[in-house]
Amino acid sequence: MDKFEVKLDQAARAAWMSYVGGMTQDEIATQLGVSRPGVQRLLALARQEGLVKVHIDHPISTCMALGSTLRERRRRRADRLSITVGDRNRINR
Repeated sequence: MDKFEVKLDQAARAAWMSYVGGMTQDEIATQLGVSRPGVQRLLALARQEGLVKVHIDHPISTCMALGSTLRERRRRRADRLSITVGDRNRINR
């Protein structure tokens, strides 16, 4: 097992302790023998690597997802417009 796999296993343990076991970061740190910031990094790694998945079972989650999609589309459109305006300014100089 390589170093990354060992870290991923530890991240999975920390995630389980936190999200399923309801343990605090201090408790997890003591259990795993790492610092509290180390636990934070392990939890972030677990989320980043897709080990943690969250499902909200409520109608509001659909509204939140739609709002997020609309904000992202608006941001992309604003980015395209700013690039277009910036290109025109360079051309007109």
